[in-house]
Amino acid sequence: MKITLLTDLSGKIICATYRQSNYPERSPSATQISPSPEQQVHNLDLPAELHGHVLDDTLDLEIFKYKVDGTGERAKLVKESAE
Repeated sequence: MKITLLTDLSGKIICATYRQSNYPERSPSATQISPSPEQQVHNLDLPAELHGHVLDDTLDLEIFKYKVDGTGERAKLVKESAE
């Protein structure tokens, strides 16, 4: 499953969007995220440890415990440590 994330430049997640089902490629989609200069958009694979949250409908809460580390091909979701 892919997830699209809008982050600030430090990797803090601002918003997320994902599809729970696989739609045909020709299926229309109206979602587009346009970042400001201080933001980045990442299209990442959802880590296996978060798949259960999709099924439990709790991903919208759990995703904000993570941040994006890196950019481009090296970007990945990592759980933030409790401070």
